[in-house]
This record gives sequence, C-alpha cells and structure tokens, in this order.
Amino acid sequence: MKRFYIVLQSLLLLMIITVASVHAEDTASAMRRIGLEVAGLNLGFGDYALGQVLNDEQKVLAQKNSIPKTVAGTIKFKDEDIFVIAQRDTFMVLGIYKMFEKTSRQDVKTIVGDLMLRFSEPTTMAHDKLIYWAFNNKGHIGQDEYDFAKQAGDTDIIATVKLSSTSSIFPDPAPGKNKEKELGQDEKSDIYVMITSNPLSKIFLAQHK
Repeated sequence: MKRFYIVLQSLLLLMIITVASVHAEDTASAMRRIGLEVAGLNLGFGDYALGQVLNDEQKVLAQKNSIPKTVAGTIKFKDEDIFVIAQRDTFMVLGIYKMFEKTSRQDVKTIVGDLMLRFSEPTTMAHDKLIYWAFNNKGHIGQDEYDFAKQAGDTDIIATVKLSSTSSIFPDPAPGKNKEKELGQDEKSDIYVMITSNPLSKIFLAQHK
C-alpha cells in the first residue's frame, strides 16, 4: 500500500510538472504570436517598434543605459528622448514612451499633429486630456468601429497609442480672456505619449506572477 501511494504521488507530481510545462509553452507561444502581430503594425519612435526584438546594438545600449526601477522580468532604458521597456530574456519591446515637459500650447499642437501624421486620425478622445489611437491586427481602428466593438464587448484591439496631458489639450478660450493669454503666455503642460499592447502586457504579467 505504501508503495502504491509513493507511485501515485510520483504520477501526480509528474502530471503537475507536465501541465505547468505545457502552460508555459502555450503562454510563450501566445507571446510570440501576438508579438509578431503587434510588430507588423510598426508602432514606435525612431528605431524602436512595439513587439519587435532589440537588435544587438540596441541590446548593448539597453544594458548601458538601463533604468533600475522597472517591472520584474523587464529591462527599461533610455535612448535620447525615447524610453523603452523590453522583456529581459527575449528583448521583445513591451512598451515605448516619450515625455514632453513644460510644453506650450503651440508645442502641444505640434506634437498632436506629428502623431496624427505618424498614426493617422485619433480613434477617440477619452476626455480633454487624453487622445487615443487603437489598432487591431489589420491596422488603425476608426472611431465608429471602436465604439461598435466597445458596445458589443467584442474588441480585438492589440495595441494602443495614448497621449496624456496634464492640462486641456484643446481648450475652448473664454470670450473675455486676458491680454496675457492673447500674447501666448499660456499654461504649460506635461505631455506623455505611450505605445503599449494590452494583450502582450497581460500575457507577460501572467508569466511573471
């Protein structure tokens, strides 16, 4: 009987190890598959694109310019004005962002214009401080398609570009605005542009629980 229990425990342990191994392989496969889909959209800045794997030169730069505070299992680094977060073991890019500090109203307009040239018309504006571009595996999603998918609860968005501002992006000037505003001495804004993939992030976090 004792021998039977030992054999049974061994079999159960083997099953657990096998299931865990298969799960890990499935997760890794899903990560690669979605990474390829996201990489095909070519969303990024400079030589960096979401879902792509860093080349040898970028890997060296990542190690040299790494930023200590980052999520476990990732490497975060800066290349001039571009911040990149990549998976530490595969070097797949999981996130890209830029910061624009103390920007003038005209600078904000220029940044938004550049993003529209790069990523097309915004999908939606969540509120007056957030502009949102959404993409499925076929490319950019328009607002009508996005609204329909959101209402149906069946969205296939695999990547997003978000511009977030500390102040209103497109303010509606009051009729009686003062002369200082008319001269362009307006409120300064901090702008953050983030390129991420929610599906990639979810799988990555599931791997590193």
